[in-house]
Amino acid sequence: MDVRLIRTTAAAALLAALGTTGPAAAAQSAAGTAGTAAAVDVPARSSTGAAVGPEITVATHAFPGGPRFVTATVSARHTPGSSGRATMLSVELTCGADSVQATTNVLITAVLTPRRVMRDATTCTVTARAAVDRPTAGDGLRVTATLSASSIVSGAAGYVPTGFPVLLRPGARADVTPVAYEPPAGARSVEVTGDLKVTTCTSVGGSRENGSPYLCAASRVKPGGSTLVVALVAQQKAAAGGYCAVQTLSTRTVRVGKAQHHAMVAKRGTFTLSTAVGCTRTVRVKLAIRVLAGADVVAHRRGTITSVFR
Repeated sequence: MDVRLIRTTAAAALLAALGTTGPAAAAQSAAGTAGTAAAVDVPARSSTGAAVGPEITVATHAFPGGPRFVTATVSARHTPGSSGRATMLSVELTCGADSVQATTNVLITAVLTPRRVMRDATTCTVTARAAVDRPTAGDGLRVTATLSASSIVSGAAGYVPTGFPVLLRPGARADVTPVAYEPPAGARSVEVTGDLKVTTCTSVGGSRENGSPYLCAASRVKPGGSTLVVALVAQQKAAAGGYCAVQTLSTRTVRVGKAQHHAMVAKRGTFTLSTAVGCTRTVRVKLAIRVLAGADVVAHRRGTITSVFR
Protein backbone atom coordinates (compact mmCIF):
# COMPACT_ATOMS: atom_id res chain seq x y z
CA MET A 1 0.00 0.00 0.00
CA ASP A 2 1.41 3.38 -1.03
CA VAL A 3 0.86 5.31 2.21
CA ARG A 4 3.98 7.38 2.50
CA LEU A 5 4.73 10.05 5.09
CA ILE A 6 7.18 12.59 3.82
CA ARG A 7 8.93 15.50 5.45
CA THR A 8 11.16 18.31 4.31
CA THR A 9 14.86 18.28 5.01
CA ALA A 10 16.25 20.95 7.32
CA ALA A 11 16.99 23.19 4.36
CA ALA A 12 15.31 22.91 0.99
CA ALA A 13 17.70 22.10 -1.82
CA LEU A 14 18.08 24.69 -4.52
CA LEU A 15 17.11 23.82 -8.06
CA ALA A 16 20.42 22.99 -9.72
CA ALA A 17 19.06 23.37 -13.22
CA LEU A 18 15.64 23.54 -14.81
CA GLY A 19 16.60 20.72 -17.12
CA THR A 20 13.19 20.66 -18.81
CA THR A 21 13.17 18.19 -21.67
CA GLY A 22 10.64 16.43 -23.84
CA PRO A 23 8.34 17.82 -26.52
CA ALA A 24 8.97 21.43 -25.52
CA ALA A 25 11.10 23.24 -22.98
CA ALA A 26 9.14 24.93 -20.20
CA ALA A 27 10.51 27.60 -17.89
CA GLN A 28 9.53 27.44 -14.26
CA SER A 29 7.73 30.46 -12.80
CA ALA A 30 8.07 31.68 -9.25
CA ALA A 31 4.71 30.05 -8.48
CA GLY A 32 6.11 26.63 -9.34
CA THR A 33 4.24 26.15 -12.61
CA ALA A 34 5.86 24.85 -15.78
CA GLY A 35 4.78 26.39 -19.05
CA THR A 36 2.39 24.39 -21.21
CA ALA A 37 4.29 22.08 -23.55
CA ALA A 38 3.62 21.97 -27.28
CA ALA A 39 0.77 19.71 -28.38
CA VAL A 40 1.76 16.10 -28.91
CA ASP A 41 -0.17 13.61 -31.05
CA VAL A 42 -0.86 10.33 -29.24
CA PRO A 43 -1.90 7.59 -31.72
CA ALA A 44 -4.59 5.10 -30.75
CA ARG A 45 -3.27 2.50 -33.18
CA SER A 46 -0.44 0.24 -32.09
CA SER A 47 2.19 -0.91 -34.57
CA THR A 48 2.29 -4.25 -32.74
CA GLY A 49 -1.45 -4.88 -32.77
CA ALA A 50 -1.90 -4.14 -29.04
CA ALA A 51 -5.29 -2.96 -27.81
CA VAL A 52 -3.81 0.36 -26.63
CA GLY A 53 -1.60 2.74 -28.58
CA PRO A 54 2.02 3.45 -27.65
CA GLU A 55 2.99 5.37 -24.53
CA ILE A 56 4.04 8.90 -25.49
CA THR A 57 5.87 11.42 -23.30
CA VAL A 58 3.82 14.62 -23.23
CA ALA A 59 5.82 16.80 -20.82
CA THR A 60 8.67 16.71 -18.31
CA HIS A 61 9.81 19.21 -15.71
CA ALA A 62 12.23 19.61 -12.79
CA PHE A 63 11.00 21.35 -9.64
CA PRO A 64 13.14 22.32 -6.64
CA GLY A 65 13.99 19.60 -4.15
CA GLY A 66 11.82 18.62 -1.21
CA PRO A 67 8.27 17.27 -0.91
CA ARG A 68 5.63 18.86 -3.10
CA PHE A 69 2.03 18.49 -4.10
CA VAL A 70 2.20 18.10 -7.88
CA THR A 71 -0.63 18.44 -10.41
CA ALA A 72 -0.59 17.76 -14.14
CA THR A 73 -3.34 19.51 -16.11
CA VAL A 74 -3.71 17.46 -19.30
CA SER A 75 -5.98 18.58 -22.16
CA ALA A 76 -6.92 16.43 -25.13
CA ARG A 77 -8.94 16.57 -28.33
CA HIS A 78 -9.17 14.37 -31.40
CA THR A 79 -6.33 14.63 -33.88
CA PRO A 80 -7.11 15.99 -37.35
CA GLY A 81 -8.07 13.06 -39.56
CA SER A 82 -9.36 10.90 -36.72
CA SER A 83 -12.71 9.14 -36.97
CA GLY A 84 -14.01 11.29 -34.09
CA ARG A 85 -15.25 8.33 -32.05
CA ALA A 86 -15.03 8.29 -28.25
CA THR A 87 -11.37 7.57 -27.52
CA MET A 88 -9.89 6.50 -24.21
CA LEU A 89 -7.14 8.71 -22.80
CA SER A 90 -4.90 7.31 -20.06
CA VAL A 91 -2.24 9.56 -18.54
CA GLU A 92 0.36 8.93 -15.85
CA LEU A 93 2.15 11.52 -13.73
CA THR A 94 5.46 10.28 -12.32
CA CYS A 95 7.90 12.11 -10.05
CA GLY A 96 10.78 9.94 -8.93
CA ALA A 97 9.40 6.77 -7.32
CA ASP A 98 5.85 8.16 -6.95
CA SER A 99 3.17 8.08 -9.64
CA VAL A 100 -0.57 8.31 -10.24
CA GLN A 101 -2.79 7.59 -13.23
CA ALA A 102 -6.00 9.14 -14.60
CA THR A 103 -8.32 7.93 -17.38
CA THR A 104 -11.35 9.20 -19.28
CA ASN A 105 -13.06 8.86 -22.63
CA VAL A 106 -12.59 11.86 -24.92
CA LEU A 107 -15.84 12.64 -26.72
CA ILE A 108 -14.83 16.01 -28.17
CA THR A 109 -12.40 17.48 -25.64
CA ALA A 110 -11.39 16.44 -22.13
CA VAL A 111 -9.20 17.56 -19.24
CA LEU A 112 -7.53 15.26 -16.70
CA THR A 113 -5.73 16.43 -13.55
CA PRO A 114 -3.69 13.62 -11.97
CA ARG A 115 -2.19 14.91 -8.70
CA ARG A 116 -0.65 13.70 -5.48
CA VAL A 117 1.87 14.29 -2.72
CA MET A 118 5.34 13.60 -4.12
CA ARG A 119 8.39 12.92 -1.99
CA ASP A 120 10.73 14.25 -4.69
CA ALA A 121 9.62 16.33 -7.68
CA THR A 122 13.04 17.05 -9.17
CA THR A 123 12.19 14.81 -12.14
CA CYS A 124 8.51 14.76 -13.18
CA THR A 125 7.09 13.24 -16.36
CA VAL A 126 3.63 13.04 -17.92
CA THR A 127 2.95 10.21 -20.38
CA ALA A 128 -0.22 9.44 -22.33
CA ARG A 129 -1.80 6.53 -24.22
CA ALA A 130 -4.92 6.37 -26.38
CA ALA A 131 -7.26 3.55 -27.40
CA VAL A 132 -10.37 3.06 -29.53
CA ASP A 133 -12.09 -0.01 -30.97
CA ARG A 134 -10.78 -0.95 -34.42
CA PRO A 135 -8.53 2.11 -34.75
CA THR A 136 -7.72 3.62 -38.11
CA ALA A 137 -4.31 4.98 -38.97
CA GLY A 138 -5.58 8.50 -38.25
CA ASP A 139 -7.20 7.80 -34.87
CA GLY A 140 -5.60 9.44 -31.87
CA LEU A 141 -5.57 12.42 -29.54
CA ARG A 142 -3.76 15.76 -29.55
CA VAL A 143 -2.55 16.25 -25.98
CA THR A 144 -0.99 19.13 -24.03
CA ALA A 145 0.09 19.20 -20.38
CA THR A 146 1.01 21.76 -17.72
CA LEU A 147 2.82 20.74 -14.52
CA SER A 148 2.45 22.71 -11.30
CA ALA A 149 3.79 22.09 -7.80
CA SER A 150 3.21 23.53 -4.34
CA SER A 151 5.88 23.31 -1.66
CA ILE A 152 4.62 21.46 1.43
CA VAL A 153 6.01 20.73 4.90
CA SER A 154 4.88 17.12 4.95
CA GLY A 155 2.09 14.89 3.68
CA ALA A 156 0.83 11.40 2.94
CA ALA A 157 -0.86 9.65 0.02
CA GLY A 158 -3.28 6.71 0.05
CA TYR A 159 -2.78 4.83 -3.19
CA VAL A 160 -3.16 1.11 -3.90
CA PRO A 161 -2.52 0.67 -7.66
CA THR A 162 -2.20 -3.13 -7.40
CA GLY A 163 -4.90 -5.73 -6.92
CA PHE A 164 -8.33 -6.18 -8.48
CA PRO A 165 -10.81 -3.30 -8.76
CA VAL A 166 -14.05 -3.19 -6.75
CA LEU A 167 -17.48 -3.87 -8.29
CA LEU A 168 -20.41 -1.96 -6.76
CA ARG A 169 -24.05 -2.63 -7.56
CA PRO A 170 -26.83 -0.04 -7.04
CA GLY A 171 -27.30 0.57 -3.31
CA ALA A 172 -23.78 -0.57 -2.44
CA ARG A 173 -21.27 1.57 -0.54
CA ALA A 174 -17.49 1.45 -0.25
CA ASP A 175 -14.67 3.41 1.38
CA VAL A 176 -11.49 3.52 -0.67
CA THR A 177 -7.84 4.62 -0.31
CA PRO A 178 -7.85 5.67 3.36
CA VAL A 179 -4.67 7.23 4.70
CA ALA A 180 -3.66 8.55 8.13
CA TYR A 181 -1.46 11.61 8.69
CA GLU A 182 -0.18 13.59 11.65
CA PRO A 183 0.50 17.21 10.67
CA PRO A 184 3.50 19.10 12.05
CA ALA A 185 3.32 20.73 15.46
CA GLY A 186 1.43 24.01 15.39
CA ALA A 187 -0.55 23.25 12.23
CA ARG A 188 -4.26 23.96 12.74
CA SER A 189 -5.53 22.61 9.42
CA VAL A 190 -4.63 20.28 6.56
CA GLU A 191 -5.41 20.21 2.84
CA VAL A 192 -7.10 17.09 1.50
CA THR A 193 -7.69 15.84 -2.06
CA GLY A 194 -9.35 12.74 -3.44
CA ASP A 195 -9.61 11.39 -6.97
CA LEU A 196 -11.81 8.44 -7.94
CA LYS A 197 -11.52 6.50 -11.20
CA VAL A 198 -14.69 4.64 -12.19
CA THR A 199 -16.16 2.71 -15.12
CA THR A 200 -19.90 2.31 -15.62
CA CYS A 201 -21.09 -1.11 -16.78
CA THR A 202 -22.69 0.06 -20.01
CA SER A 203 -20.60 -2.63 -21.67
CA VAL A 204 -18.33 -5.45 -20.57
CA GLY A 205 -15.17 -3.88 -22.00
CA GLY A 206 -12.95 -1.71 -19.81
CA SER A 207 -14.00 -3.38 -16.57
CA ARG A 208 -10.86 -5.34 -15.77
CA GLU A 209 -7.59 -4.24 -14.23
CA ASN A 210 -4.31 -5.74 -13.06
CA GLY A 211 -5.14 -9.15 -14.52
CA SER A 212 -8.66 -9.36 -13.09
CA PRO A 213 -11.55 -10.87 -15.06
CA TYR A 214 -14.08 -8.52 -16.62
CA LEU A 215 -16.20 -7.35 -13.67
CA CYS A 216 -19.09 -6.00 -15.75
CA ALA A 217 -21.33 -9.00 -16.46
CA ALA A 218 -23.02 -9.10 -19.87
CA SER A 219 -26.31 -10.04 -18.20
CA ARG A 220 -26.24 -6.84 -16.08
CA VAL A 221 -25.12 -4.31 -18.70
CA LYS A 222 -27.35 -1.20 -18.73
CA PRO A 223 -26.87 1.35 -21.53
CA GLY A 224 -28.26 4.19 -19.41
CA GLY A 225 -25.13 4.51 -17.28
CA SER A 226 -24.74 4.99 -13.53
CA THR A 227 -25.48 7.60 -10.88
CA LEU A 228 -23.26 7.67 -7.79
CA VAL A 229 -22.39 9.91 -4.85
CA VAL A 230 -18.74 10.54 -4.01
CA ALA A 231 -17.68 12.17 -0.71
CA LEU A 232 -14.29 13.23 0.63
CA VAL A 233 -14.26 12.56 4.39
CA ALA A 234 -11.81 13.50 7.16
CA GLN A 235 -11.79 11.76 10.56
CA GLN A 236 -9.72 12.96 13.52
CA LYS A 237 -8.71 10.14 15.82
CA ALA A 238 -9.53 10.11 19.55
CA ALA A 239 -6.96 9.03 22.13
CA ALA A 240 -9.42 6.50 23.60
CA GLY A 241 -10.17 5.00 20.19
CA GLY A 242 -12.62 5.91 17.47
CA TYR A 243 -12.92 9.49 16.23
CA CYS A 244 -13.48 12.78 18.02
CA ALA A 245 -14.33 14.74 14.85
CA VAL A 246 -15.70 13.63 11.47
CA GLN A 247 -16.35 15.98 8.57
CA THR A 248 -17.48 15.52 4.98
CA LEU A 249 -15.29 18.04 3.20
CA SER A 250 -16.90 17.75 -0.22
CA THR A 251 -19.62 15.68 -1.84
CA ARG A 252 -20.87 15.34 -5.39
CA THR A 253 -23.51 13.38 -7.26
CA VAL A 254 -22.12 12.14 -10.56
CA ARG A 255 -23.73 10.56 -13.61
CA VAL A 256 -21.49 8.54 -15.91
CA GLY A 257 -23.16 7.73 -19.23
CA LYS A 258 -22.50 5.21 -21.96
CA ALA A 259 -20.44 7.52 -24.14
CA GLN A 260 -18.26 8.61 -21.21
CA HIS A 261 -17.87 5.07 -19.83
CA HIS A 262 -14.62 5.89 -17.94
CA ALA A 263 -14.58 8.94 -15.65
CA MET A 264 -12.55 10.68 -12.96
CA VAL A 265 -14.22 12.36 -9.97
CA ALA A 266 -12.01 14.96 -8.25
CA LYS A 267 -12.61 16.39 -4.76
CA ARG A 268 -10.73 18.84 -2.52
CA GLY A 269 -11.24 20.41 0.91
CA THR A 270 -9.63 21.82 4.06
CA PHE A 271 -9.96 20.13 7.45
CA THR A 272 -9.50 22.16 10.65
CA LEU A 273 -8.26 20.06 13.54
CA SER A 274 -10.33 19.96 16.71
CA THR A 275 -8.59 21.00 19.94
CA ALA A 276 -11.15 19.26 22.14
CA VAL A 277 -9.90 17.20 25.08
CA GLY A 278 -9.22 13.62 24.01
CA CYS A 279 -8.48 14.42 20.37
CA THR A 280 -5.15 13.33 18.89
CA ARG A 281 -3.52 15.13 15.97
CA THR A 282 -3.87 12.17 13.64
CA VAL A 283 -6.25 12.69 10.70
CA ARG A 284 -7.58 9.85 8.56
CA VAL A 285 -9.00 10.71 5.14
CA LYS A 286 -10.92 8.57 2.66
CA LEU A 287 -13.22 8.59 -0.35
CA ALA A 288 -16.72 7.27 0.34
CA ILE A 289 -18.74 5.94 -2.63
CA ARG A 290 -22.41 5.04 -2.92
CA VAL A 291 -24.06 3.86 -6.15
CA LEU A 292 -27.56 5.32 -6.35
CA ALA A 293 -29.01 3.85 -9.52
CA GLY A 294 -28.39 2.47 -12.98
CA ALA A 295 -25.61 0.16 -14.07
CA ASP A 296 -23.04 -1.48 -11.82
CA VAL A 297 -19.87 0.57 -11.21
CA VAL A 298 -16.22 -0.50 -11.17
CA ALA A 299 -14.00 1.51 -8.80
CA HIS A 300 -10.48 1.16 -10.17
CA ARG A 301 -7.22 0.85 -8.27
CA ARG A 302 -4.96 2.84 -10.57
CA GLY A 303 -6.08 6.46 -10.48
CA THR A 304 -8.07 6.30 -7.23
CA ILE A 305 -6.06 8.21 -4.61
CA THR A 306 -6.23 10.45 -1.56
CA SER A 307 -3.64 13.00 -0.46
CA VAL A 308 -3.38 14.97 2.80
CA PHE A 309 -0.71 17.56 3.46
CA ARG A 310 0.32 20.74 5.16
